[in-house]
Amino acid sequence: MKTRFELIYSYKHCRKESVYSAGFVDSEEEAAAWARAKNEEKNEPVSNPQNDLVCTCEVSFCPMKFQRPWHSYRAV
Repeated sequence: MKTRFELIYSYKHCRKESVYSAGFVDSEEEAAAWARAKNEEKNEPVSNPQNDLVCTCEVSFCPMKFQRPWHSYRAV
């Protein structure tokens, strides 16, 4: 059975961490290149998923509301 890799991105919050899927690829090299490129982007527009914890945090000036996600991958 061939191993696939899930591309993931995540936000850390004051309450916990949210992890989201950005798709799947067939090779670890492709997954690593995607994660590296995404983590190196400087002007990436950040749009949090609609139900993300950052949208419901009641702290007005929570520093976690102003963050970039980290990108990685995992074997599935």
